[in-house]
Amino acid sequence: MDITNVVGTCDSYLDLVPNYIKLFTKYSSLDSLFIIGETQTLESIKIYTPGKKPWGERFLNGLNYINTKYILFTLEDYYLTTPIDPYIEYSIDIMENNDIDKISFISNNHFKNYKLNSTNIQGFYLMNPKCDWLATLQMGVWKTETFKNVLQSDYSPWDFENKGREYLINKKCGVLDPNCELTFNFARRGKILSPGWEKFLNSENLIYKS
Repeated sequence: MDITNVVGTCDSYLDLVPNYIKLFTKYSSLDSLFIIGETQTLESIKIYTPGKKPWGERFLNGLNYINTKYILFTLEDYYLTTPIDPYIEYSIDIMENNDIDKISFISNNHFKNYKLNSTNIQGFYLMNPKCDWLATLQMGVWKTETFKNVLQSDYSPWDFENKGREYLINKKCGVLDPNCELTFNFARRGKILSPGWEKFLNSENLIYKS
């Protein structure tokens, strides 16, 4: 597949990366993983470290090293819970045949937060241009050039989601409903660990020292 898994992290969240990689390796056969960090690295893990710069600038710099047409974008605290390759392949097929710029993986349990239009493609919905979350950073497949064009060098992740939607109003953005949760959001804003984090790690035989 012509796609790279691009993972965003920073120095203060870097300790979440090892378990992300373990689960990504378990639940995906993709061998193209590109981690965009900040200043620090981890032993035996390759991390692009552009320095103490704004989130948007770090990503713009990092994406210059990506040569694939698509990226599977996610943050380091979205831990995979199920095999994801079929959803990636299906998304790319939809995007190729319908000129879609991005597809987010969002189960119908969360649809109340989105304005969606039904399509004749199984499990696929188009985001209404009035949707507030056109630029959501939920895990999903993006055209690499589209992601770059949404970014501004001074953006934070929250700027990307709120201000970046303006670029996407005239683009085709979609949601693929996997009918299950593909990820467990391990940490919330401020690195507050999500309820059930210990149970989740136990189920995957993982350890995290909080």
